[in-house]
Amino acid sequence: MLAAERHSKILEQLKAEQSVTVSQLSLALDVSEVTIRKDLIKLENDGLLTRIHGGATITNFLPLERSFTEKLEERSEEKQAIAHQALSHIQPGDTVILGAGTTMMELAKLLRGLNDLTVVTNAVNIAMELNSQGKHHVILIGGEMRHKSFL
Repeated sequence: MLAAERHSKILEQLKAEQSVTVSQLSLALDVSEVTIRKDLIKLENDGLLTRIHGGATITNFLPLERSFTEKLEERSEEKQAIAHQALSHIQPGDTVILGAGTTMMELAKLLRGLNDLTVVTNAVNIAMELNSQGKHHVILIGGEMRHKSFL
């Protein structure tokens, strides 16, 4: 097994379990503990994990982020109800700020019924939705884009 493949498998196991032991990895990958220790040193130097006595743990562990589509489908009726309520407070010619998120996306879809809004947002998908409508002035705030959730 190539080192890159081992490194990938080590990181997969870390994501699943948050911590691993040298002996556990050695058995799972069918390599010596010395090889695993060298792999862990390399991965730690790359900032991908933190070595601990006898193993490793994820550096700055964050739970896996769900995709935008997964979030959009969750509690969709409630999100639509909130969006309809918010829409009742917006008039043509208003300036509104829409944060990122699935409820705001539901509101952005409803804004098709209004004209001449100025909308400020930090979400690329919301800016794209509003821009495709051709009825509004859209201001997109810059920043780093997260691939899965469009934030």
